[in-house]
Amino acid sequence: MYSLLKGPFAWVSLGTLRANRELKTIAELRFPQSNIFYGELFLSEDKKLRYPQFLREEIYKEMILLIRRHDKKTPIYLCMENKDVWRKTLQQSSPSEIEASLLNLR
Repeated sequence: MYSLLKGPFAWVSLGTLRANRELKTIAELRFPQSNIFYGELFLSEDKKLRYPQFLREEIYKEMILLIRRHDKKTPIYLCMENKDVWRKTLQQSSPSEIEASLLNLR
């Protein structure tokens, strides 16, 4: 991203695969060669298939490091994540700071 675009940006939103069970069946029919749903996906408390929290945290930490190498100013938003993940990856308990700064952009 940073080889093509110059930051800082209004925000960067990060998310991992989160899908309902029906999507798994549809994806298997449409893309039989794909193995994306055969990883460590579990039915979460929101009834969606997700990677386990420890794995999502590892993914986010790595992505945040990569982003921060190029851009220290752009706010990072974790899409559809709980307070614990926010705290462990961004040292924030919620997205409230980022949401407030985004509201001020309008």
